[in-house]
Amino acid sequence: VAGLERKDKDFWNYVKKHDYIGMTETWIDHKGWERLKGKLPEGFTWSCQTAKKEKKKGRARGGIITGIKEGWEGIEEISDSESLVRRRVKIEGETWSIYTVYSNKEMSRIAKEINEKLEQAKEEVIIIGGDFNARIGREGKLYSGELEKEQEKRKSKDKVTNGEGERLLKMVAERGWHILNGNMEGDEKGEFTYIEKRGETVIDYVITNTIGFDKIENFQVGSRIDSDHQPLNVTVKTKGGNRVEENEQKIRENVYWKPESIERYKEATKDRIFEKEENVNKKSQKLETAVKENMETRRILVKKWTIGQKYWWDRECTKEKRKVGRWYKKWRQGKIRKEKYLQKKAEFRELCESKEKRKKQEKEEEIRKAKTEKQIWDYINKDRKKKTHCNNKINIEAWRKHFKDLLGGADTKIEGEKREQVTAEEDETELSDEEIEKQIRKLKKKKAAGGDKIPNEAWFGLGLEIERRQGRESKEMIENLKRRDIERQGQAQYEKIQRSRYNERYKWIATVGIPEYLSKSGNGESQQLIAQARCGSLERWNRYWEEEERRKCDICEEAPGTMEHLTRECRKMNSKISIEVLSGRKDEKAEKWLRTIKIERQIERKKQAIEKNKTKD
Repeated sequence: VAGLERKDKDFWNYVKKHDYIGMTETWIDHKGWERLKGKLPEGFTWSCQTAKKEKKKGRARGGIITGIKEGWEGIEEISDSESLVRRRVKIEGETWSIYTVYSNKEMSRIAKEINEKLEQAKEEVIIIGGDFNARIGREGKLYSGELEKEQEKRKSKDKVTNGEGERLLKMVAERGWHILNGNMEGDEKGEFTYIEKRGETVIDYVITNTIGFDKIENFQVGSRIDSDHQPLNVTVKTKGGNRVEENEQKIRENVYWKPESIERYKEATKDRIFEKEENVNKKSQKLETAVKENMETRRILVKKWTIGQKYWWDRECTKEKRKVGRWYKKWRQGKIRKEKYLQKKAEFRELCESKEKRKKQEKEEEIRKAKTEKQIWDYINKDRKKKTHCNNKINIEAWRKHFKDLLGGADTKIEGEKREQVTAEEDETELSDEEIEKQIRKLKKKKAAGGDKIPNEAWFGLGLEIERRQGRESKEMIENLKRRDIERQGQAQYEKIQRSRYNERYKWIATVGIPEYLSKSGNGESQQLIAQARCGSLERWNRYWEEEERRKCDICEEAPGTMEHLTRECRKMNSKISIEVLSGRKDEKAEKWLRTIKIERQIERKKQAIEKNKTKD
């Protein structure tokens, strides 16, 4: 399934209907996976075996992405090789080993790898599926060890057998496994799994052992037009029944601020605001009640953004895609020729390309018409996309514990008490009319409402003249407004920091209290080394402005130069040092290790400088 980032919403809706997904030949390399993984549908645990370049040249080939629906009792074991990925899960107490395969004419090696892994999984349910690039014709009949006889011949529309197919059949026969294509209910005719202009073949298969065969209810070759390869759907017998999909749409109430609604709001709240109250708190509560009762709200259906949404996609595209799908089904039933279906598919592709091109031209024209700096930035921010995706797998309790540790075991900052004392002292002084007007004007429009659910526009709607006439009695309300605005801005900045690319460092290193190297005096060099490590200065992968090759580890030159790699994976360092030594403790092992890295890098830089000078000469 190449070009995942360009797939439409219909494709991803189809993917989300399944509990286990295996996508082969994705062509997603390491850089592409970093860009894609935060966009994939929520509710799944995703894993990727990245595509590799042959001899470090040309386009990366291969690549397997697998996903397991959250809620499955997964065994945290992901085992993969260059063309094979295994993920193990538990279904109703039984262990299932699910293999996803992409073979590029290397069936013998894949058979050997599967045999090695199966030595540890003799009593497990085995399911192997994917692109084998092998043709087995009508061979591969079901075999029953109890009856000691072969059943009727396997059905298949592809009658050709090649060398890779013979090796696949040998592996299946030695293990006594079963090929589902053409042998199961749902694929009685043995449908083609790969269709292109040059021809159609059956090269994608699902294979299972006897235990798994008894638990499979249905097998189908899908009918999709998203790829030349058709999806293989396996339905398993379970006691859980059908799974109910969660609705991603939400209803939200928005305040309706139009000229006519603002006038009605002012008129409705005018008399009630001027009523005198002895207690300022009661007056504030009554004012909030009046504001809430008279604001006009409208219910809005909020659709969550998901991968696959295109700014140029419209109903015509949806209708045409469905039509092409119907043409494909007609061809499979033998009602039309294949050329007719491929023609309709090409026309649909041209339609999508023309719509995308037209939309881009409209956007270019719109930006040309922008004359002021504000208009330009309004256009940029309208369609601005986030470059990174924050990790939302960390629950609120983990964050609470993290920040509680940072505060020395306290739930709140001590500075809050000082602020309340200052506010109490300031309350003894009176605010002038000018100060009240200034605080009202400081409130910003189009900001999220605070805990009282009242937007700032509601306070603007009361009018400055009204605030003057009740100014000194309403000073506490003004202070509340001021604090609400500060809290909202603080929350906005906190969310911005969470989305920051560099925030990953603070999620990864477990910081408890103030780092020790900041609170003790000692060797300046050792303190500098630890500070550099914590700030990411020893990393190369965070240099986003450089090419990918230059961002790799400059010690082993094999993997991304992250601190995780340096502390755990770099084979040249051969270090068993734990990540805790980088949490700020002044540790001799950490200092020695960091000095070794520094020396290694100095040697590497000198070598590079010498080679550079030789090249110039």
